[in-house]
Amino acid sequence: MENSQDDTENLNVRKSWLRSLEELCTKLHLPPTVTDHVQLLWQQLVTDRPSSNMDEIQEKLQCWCACLLYVASVDKRLPCGPQDPHRDFEPPAVTVTDILQECAVTVPELFRQISAYKQHTILSPSVLQQLTALERKYLIAAALYTKLGKLFDDIFHKSSENGSPPEVCSLSKDQ
Repeated sequence: MENSQDDTENLNVRKSWLRSLEELCTKLHLPPTVTDHVQLLWQQLVTDRPSSNMDEIQEKLQCWCACLLYVASVDKRLPCGPQDPHRDFEPPAVTVTDILQECAVTVPELFRQISAYKQHTILSPSVLQQLTALERKYLIAAALYTKLGKLFDDIFHKSSENGSPPEVCSLSKDQ
């Protein structure tokens, strides 16, 4: 009897997680093809997990959602890989920034979650290539921020003498 109650509780928790994921898809205005793929990836993720590992998903639910949203959006945009001559030249259904903001996840958290996801499944060549490019961009931006972050106000803002917010500097010659 207790086992049946645990199974029912597990099912309810999984349905709640799926509703959360569907709400994210709606907020991000994802097309049905991407939404369906996200749901498929989600079903595979929770089906492959024993009930004892559900706490791991619960603890990082937003990270898992961000991971699956990213993988699904890349898979659906570049189904045959980035070199496919028939690839869709439409802009992506959702940007990484949108995913991160909506899921309240940082870039390093996304990378860690995708790394954990790679242990459970095989990612498509498209996702691996896009992930490598994203990681390179992030590392460059992080290095620049680390070096220039302290100098940012001095370089890009004029100081304000009257206490009002600083004005943004312009490169135009008429100032």
